[in-house]
Amino acid sequence: MNYDSPRDIIESLRRHHIGPKKRWGQNFLIDGNVRRAIAALAMRDEAETLWEIGPGIGALTELLVQTGPVTAFEIDWGIIRFLKRQFERAPLSIVAGDAVATIGLTARDGAHGTPDVVVGNLPYRRAAAIIAALVDLQPPPRRIVVTVQKEMAERLVAAPGTRDYSAFSVTVQSVCSVERAFDISAACFYPAPEVISTVVKLTRRDDRLIPVDRALFLRVKDALFARRRKTVVNNLKHCGNAGVSDAQQARLLLQRCGIDPAARAETLAPEAFVRLADEVYRLQQSTIV
Repeated sequence: MNYDSPRDIIESLRRHHIGPKKRWGQNFLIDGNVRRAIAALAMRDEAETLWEIGPGIGALTELLVQTGPVTAFEIDWGIIRFLKRQFERAPLSIVAGDAVATIGLTARDGAHGTPDVVVGNLPYRRAAAIIAALVDLQPPPRRIVVTVQKEMAERLVAAPGTRDYSAFSVTVQSVCSVERAFDISAACFYPAPEVISTVVKLTRRDDRLIPVDRALFLRVKDALFARRRKTVVNNLKHCGNAGVSDAQQARLLLQRCGIDPAARAETLAPEAFVRLADEVYRLQQSTIV
């Protein structure tokens, strides 16, 4: 197949009786310049492991396997059979199933190893969950290059105090620095989505924030964003699953961390959430009998 020819790609899909499925948010990349630009951003060193999330019909895969072995995550069995035929002589292994459910298991099974680099055209409805699963790996990938909906990209790069800054922004930015690479026109996909797509590059921070208990950090962070119009003290006092019992205790915890109890979550940098989660952890330990 000529991956630089949209006509050839579409004819090949029809010939093999496969096509994009709406339930999985499949939109196949058909623009040669875009795929080369994404592959360049995902360039790896010779010894680095690379994962591809959502390879589709292999437009990016064709370039990625030229640099070494690739582990691809794909949910569609029709696409999996196609990829196995298309890349039967290439260093490609495929993990079948939902990426969110299999990312952690694959990293721990030893056969594929924790990825150094991850690249992918993510399904819009699953993008946040996939990215969250990737940054939660230990260690996280050194670099993640993914295509997401433009609105998702704005949340990923949003700074504290801006409209798009969210709990998801904190999750990602506590681990990675994020930069917007470029937008992709809908015409570069088959079928053309109804939204603009954006390629983002996430680079693991050398000074990434490592809370004492990451699961607790995520709970505290989500609690503070639970009601955006409420102050952090009002949200934290309802965080019973983290051991916070009332407003007085919440206010004391915040003051110990140098956080204004009257502030709102969207004004706090990721570092503040980690300090607070670690303070809550110390509270929990002090109350254990």
